[in-house]
Amino acid sequence: MRESLEHREELLLQNANHRVAQVQDEIEICARELQERAIKLQTRMAQEAFASELEFALSVDRALEGRQRTLRTDLKKLEHLREQQRERYQKARRERETLEAIRRQELEIHRRGEQRRSQREMDDEFLRRRDFQRRG
Repeated sequence: MRESLEHREELLLQNANHRVAQVQDEIEICARELQERAIKLQTRMAQEAFASELEFALSVDRALEGRQRTLRTDLKKLEHLREQQRERYQKARRERETLEAIRRQELEIHRRGEQRRSQREMDDEFLRRRDFQRRG
């Protein structure tokens, strides 16, 4: 049961990692697009573009910058959630490992008890035979 809990937490952590990576990729895409648009805007300005074209280009850039800000905010939230999930996964793992260690110790205690019982039975049998041989 502990293994399945740990596995579930691990899957949730992988999902959180994936979501963080997706948002990071989107931020990079926005940054690249803004760079490319800046280069194109400089070219258009050098070619004496219409004011309406430049105004439209600037409004698109502002929208991209807004999207990038939103993505950065989302990224911080996702990174925080990912850290919380990492802690839950690590806790589940520690608990499973602790239970496994306890089970191993209990099994070893049981095994030693069985060995002692078996040795006691052999000793008792030896003493019965010895006593029987002395009498007979």
